[in-house]
Amino acid sequence: MEYSEYRLNTRLYALYCLSGFVGVLAEQVFEKLLSVVVGASTPSAATVLAVYFLGLSLGGYCASILLKRKASAVLGYCIAELGVALCCLWLLLSFDTGTEWYSRLIAWGGGDAVRLVIARATIAGFIILPTALCLGLSFPFLGSLAARVENNASYYLTKLYCINLFGAALCALAAPFLIFPKLGLSGALVICVVLDASVVLYAGWLSRSVDCAPQPGEQSAGSQWESSDAMILGVAFVSGALFFALEVIWTHLVGVVIGTSVYAFSSMLFVVLIGLAGGCFQIGRKAHRGAPPARLHGLFFLCSSVMLVQVAFWPDGPVWIALLGQHAFNFYSGEGVRLLVLMALLLPATYAYGMIYPSLFQAKRFSRPGAGALLGYMTGANAIGCVLGALAATFLLIPRLGSEWSLRWFTIILALCGIAVLKFERQRTRDGWVAAAMLALLAVGFPAWNRGVLTSGANVYFGHDVPGSTAAASAPPTASGGVTSGITFFHEDSYGGITTVIEYRQPGQPDRHALFTNGKFQGNDWEQQDAQIAFALIPALHLHHRRNALVIGCGTGQSASVLNGLDFKTVDIAEISPGILLAAGSQFRHMNEDVLRSPKVTVHLEDGRNYLLSQPSKYDQITIELTSIWFAGATNLYSREFYELAKRHLTPAGVFQQWFQLHHIGPREIESIIGTLHASFPYVSAWLYGGQGVLLASLEPQHIEPDAVAAAMLYLRKHSADGATAERTMSGIISSELLDANAVTRLAQTRSPIINTDWNRWIEFATPRYNLSEVDWLTLNRRNLASISLVAASHR
Repeated sequence: MEYSEYRLNTRLYALYCLSGFVGVLAEQVFEKLLSVVVGASTPSAATVLAVYFLGLSLGGYCASILLKRKASAVLGYCIAELGVALCCLWLLLSFDTGTEWYSRLIAWGGGDAVRLVIARATIAGFIILPTALCLGLSFPFLGSLAARVENNASYYLTKLYCINLFGAALCALAAPFLIFPKLGLSGALVICVVLDASVVLYAGWLSRSVDCAPQPGEQSAGSQWESSDAMILGVAFVSGALFFALEVIWTHLVGVVIGTSVYAFSSMLFVVLIGLAGGCFQIGRKAHRGAPPARLHGLFFLCSSVMLVQVAFWPDGPVWIALLGQHAFNFYSGEGVRLLVLMALLLPATYAYGMIYPSLFQAKRFSRPGAGALLGYMTGANAIGCVLGALAATFLLIPRLGSEWSLRWFTIILALCGIAVLKFERQRTRDGWVAAAMLALLAVGFPAWNRGVLTSGANVYFGHDVPGSTAAASAPPTASGGVTSGITFFHEDSYGGITTVIEYRQPGQPDRHALFTNGKFQGNDWEQQDAQIAFALIPALHLHHRRNALVIGCGTGQSASVLNGLDFKTVDIAEISPGILLAAGSQFRHMNEDVLRSPKVTVHLEDGRNYLLSQPSKYDQITIELTSIWFAGATNLYSREFYELAKRHLTPAGVFQQWFQLHHIGPREIESIIGTLHASFPYVSAWLYGGQGVLLASLEPQHIEPDAVAAAMLYLRKHSADGATAERTMSGIISSELLDANAVTRLAQTRSPIINTDWNRWIEFATPRYNLSEVDWLTLNRRNLASISLVAASHR
């Protein structure tokens, strides 16, 4: 059967578009599942990223070897996609059974940094390396057809690359808004398997119907090294390194300016991919028209100029959100505002950058048979550059230079790359040096970013005065806070983003301080103190023994200070953000009594779940004090699998405590949190103190212990104005129980709450939808829980 060139190309483009969709969907599923076994900290994410790009590099190298040996291109692509489908199916069927082995490997790593890196790399390699290797095979195989399926090889390669990016961008939006909320991770893997199986079947049929065997002389042509190959591979490497370093910095800044929900990061991924696709399309259009090839050095200078504009406008992102956010009063309009701001900030840069890599396809080298092997080497070089760039941005640029100066330096580096290309092409560089000098002067001379505006937190509530809100990130003066005197603490790192402390002054009053992460309120030293004390005291009142305690999430350090002040022998703190620890140790020492330096306290820079996986310790009390539930990744500490892990680290009479929010969340989500906890612990109670929700879970019936009350009273008397105040505080804490164990059991039996798991991650996708709601959810949720308590009491 014969096929016209047009029909064959259309089929190849459609197949590779599906490959792009599946590749991004599978990568997101793998990343989310890996975060629960290797951790969500920056070193963990860097390890996973390194393994992923190592797989892509190996795939490109293997494709080059196979193509030199006259492998069939379409059949090779078919086998690569079959490998992706089988890897997704294998993960779907084996992840749960392999979790115990992964946990043992992380426990083997323990507190030893080297062994922990080895353990994480082994797990990441076992799960993601085969899939990444298969993904790295696809483009070189299909690209090797350039000399036979299209008269214009540059146009074919560029369009093939562009359509793959378009499929990936489509997935970036479809995954969080449609696939994950409805089907969970398991359903997403099924989609990957079904789509890739369809690709495999059609590509297999196509490989038999079309003569895709290598042409005579292709092997020798593919094996010959040409003078232009060095520059092609060098630019592929440099472009990967620079772009992924930029993507890490952009992701870091997006958390500050746009927000940290899964939807915000998915919108960023969509904008990046669609920008790259747009730049690629521009190169392809020029090739299709037969226009002269784009000048590579000119593209580098264009990127440098666009980056300069981006440097100037990044801190205005919160201002744009506040202006546009006045017209956003529901979830979708709010996400639309975020998307518009992201497009303004990122689209010009990604569009310009998207022209660099496909411009390499304009070389005459790709019009001759055998160029598929070079495409494989390009894939490998680009992947190696990506991982090195990402690691450099994560561990060097952001911690050492900060995001602002990293972007300023990238303006200069991109201009220098343009000069390097001119030198390699043996062209005059004088004009290039003049342009680079001007760009450098502008990059260095731009006014410094306004940190107050950048970290104003406009992305949290868009400046709306929402009923029931307990956070106000950008309003001087704030309710009960006084007049803002400015930022007294600023710390930026790739672990926890940007941590700030704002000081409020009021005549005749002590200075007050509030802690923020990426503009999101974390705690303060006035109205939040009572709640922070209660977080630690409520579970402590139920303990027979107070030996070892674990605090997940340091915050201001107040809760850890309470445990340190009681008669616990040891207190461990697991905190993922160095900035939070530095702020607690320097800005809130007056309220936490310098708890981080206490001989009883040990601080671990790690996410709480991975810390429990890597340690054999058992605790009488585990206290979790996180920020908002709707932050990306927070669901890892609200899933049934995590509760089972925490249960294994509790002593038989121990108590697990978890904060849950009552504002900007619906009754269904709260019932899901309570029901999920009850699915792992037989005894669960809900408490309400200081406007904050507290859950207690235990393996034994919960009773307030007299000796624990006596120990807590000693602490309160020491830290209260007088004995009467201490008595009132204790009385308020004891009477703050909202749902006892019987009421929670009835809730689980009658309301049929959704159980949040690592596979459905329901909380992660449901809770951000309440962010801009005008409903007074705090009052509504309190009434709902009170009604459950009354109904349960009437049925006793």
